Amino acid sequence: MKSHLIRTNDAWERQLSQMHWYLVNTSSSKATMIATRDSLAAAFETYLPMRPMVHRKGDITSEALFPGYLFARLAMGAEGSTRIFSTRGVRSVIGNGVRPSPVADLVIHKIRMVEMDAFRDMGMVAQAVEIPDFERGQAVTIKTGPLAGMDASFVRRLDAERCQILLKVVSDSPRLSRISIPLASIK
Repeated sequence: MKSHLIRTNDAWERQLSQMHWYLVNTSSSKATMIATRDSLAAAFETYLPMRPMVHRKGDITSEALFPGYLFARLAMGAEGSTRIFSTRGVRSVIGNGVRPSPVADLVIHKIRMVEMDAFRDMGMVAQAVEIPDFERGQAVTIKTGPLAGMDASFVRRLDAERCQILLKVVSDSPRLSRISIPLASIK
């Protein structure tokens, strides 16, 4: 893996460095939580941890690991907080009484691993694909698809399978394009 970083403009780097996970309190009904998650996902990266549930008849379904809560990744500035608090279904963002408190990336990572293990143990995940953790700004290479062989800069994980990268599409231009691709297609 190459060790250089692709430089982006300073404003974009500042915005990325201010992005943190926050615990969002929503209605505890599954339908409302999912609708809230989907509404928030239009503007923010969201994560609704799930767990397998075995019913009396042997049916296996999934339910929220923390009913009434989901995680959203955002920059808690004027625009970010206005958007999240005006999203239908959001009751509050958990904090210390004065301001929302960020949740460490490591905590989110550990919850994702516990979640995946629980579904794997129930036979609901055929095979876990080991995807390395990339750091924001880390140089990556696209290994599959029409962009194979191109260098890019990792921005963020969008969900369990996709990520966002910065890519120089036109060689003569200093402009970088943000694109979403499968996590498994970068190294």
